[in-house]
Amino acid sequence: MLYFLAATHLFQGYYMGNSFKMIGYAGGIADSTLTLIGSFGALFNGCCKIIFASALDYYPFKTIYAVIVSSMIVSLIMVHYT
Repeated sequence: MLYFLAATHLFQGYYMGNSFKMIGYAGGIADSTLTLIGSFGALFNGCCKIIFASALDYYPFKTIYAVIVSSMIVSLIMVHYT
């Protein structure tokens, strides 16, 4: 089960980390703008980790994990259509 969880979470992170600059360059977005987008993404990632870790004190793990998986699925679908 832990292997499955790690594999599903790592795919999105590696995919976004390796491809967002190439997709941005192909779309004609400036490097400074892409760097700003990546910085905000890293900041958002860190804040979400704190929020979800704090939520574990009040809600069961399955509920928190369902929210995280749902947001990842929506994110992957949005990347596909952009």
